[in-house]
Amino acid sequence: MGSFLTPILHRVPLAEVRHLCQPPKARSTQDFTIEPVGQPDNLLDPDRIRPAVRLSPTHKPPGPGRYRLTPDVNDWLDELPDRPIVLHIDMDYFNNRYDGDTDWISRPQRFDPPLEQILLKIDEMVAALRRPGLAARLVDVVVAYSPGFFPAELWAAAADRLVLQLERMT
Repeated sequence: MGSFLTPILHRVPLAEVRHLCQPPKARSTQDFTIEPVGQPDNLLDPDRIRPAVRLSPTHKPPGPGRYRLTPDVNDWLDELPDRPIVLHIDMDYFNNRYDGDTDWISRPQRFDPPLEQILLKIDEMVAALRRPGLAARLVDVVVAYSPGFFPAELWAAAADRLVLQLERMT
């Protein structure tokens, strides 16, 4: 979830985050409490404090101020509250070949499934989103292509499938 959500979680500390992630990065469903914190900015200015997030494991179910990491689409959507939803689809969920690593080819555990498998995962994810009443609560859907993670040669076919499937939900 990295740095792009950190400012949002500082501004909306009771946000609920659900992160659908395939192995090897997520092998089971895990729940955490989100704690907005400050930490020294060791990259740009060590004398300044920057926003950060601390995740503490919990056995509590998903809810406000919590983060769920899971490879399971059913756990991802389990016990969703009846509230508006912002859906961020990061295409590296479907293929994370590079994982931001210029030495990706030498990594022993690459997540680089073929296009056919990616398209099936898109279908699976959107099918899970077809739960009754869920589509009406989607207030925004954002798709991030992640060029340092998701291979560009897959963009057109994956986008065509994803957009078609999402349009069928409405």
